[in-house]
Amino acid sequence: MADATNHTMRARLRLERNGVNVHDRQFSSPDVDHSEETYQRITLPRSMSDVSKVDLEGVDTGRSLFLYTNRDVLVGVNTNTLLYPVLEGGSLMMTADVTSVFLRNTSQTNLATVELMVTDAT
Repeated sequence: MADATNHTMRARLRLERNGVNVHDRQFSSPDVDHSEETYQRITLPRSMSDVSKVDLEGVDTGRSLFLYTNRDVLVGVNTNTLLYPVLEGGSLMMTADVTSVFLRNTSQTNLATVELMVTDAT
């Protein structure tokens, strides 16, 4: 039997205007037990004409996804036709059934590095 671990997804949004805090809000999910996870650091080549499917390394159906990128990329979750733009230095967090992830670097001149974590739910 695999070890059961848990995770909590958190995001903080802080807005300032002229040095004054306008908004400071933290969002978090309840703790979720999981038994499988994958963490990958992926380098995408420049001038990609097609999307690249990511091997989720043993996670059959994920429930949580976190992605960070250092360049503009397109991300598809469970489909390679509906792609979401994630901008340079941006991230994507979602809770959904994740069976596949597709990536495409939109830069013609720079490599893109993507950090991806997917966990399942027990």
